Amino acid sequence: MANSIPNITDEEIELLKRCKSDDDWNKACFDIKRPRNGHYPPDWWPKVKLSGLMDQVLNSFGADSDIRLGSVNEDGSFKVLRRIKT
Repeated sequence: MANSIPNITDEEIELLKRCKSDDDWNKACFDIKRPRNGHYPPDWWPKVKLSGLMDQVLNSFGADSDIRLGSVNEDGSFKVLRRIKT
């Protein structure tokens, strides 16, 4: 029988809602993925992204959930080549 990855919990949703910065969000995501061997919960997209939760939280501290495609320069800086609104 294959191992199944657990869905996101109410406690993890609350952890995301309490985020006040990019660092908080990144840490919360890491903490959510850690017990799932680095995977997001299977219901992440509907419960976090499609529900508007991700945008609501990220917008509260001036961030967004857009996807940025780019390259890393020799000095370590990131050059955005394309931004995709999600």
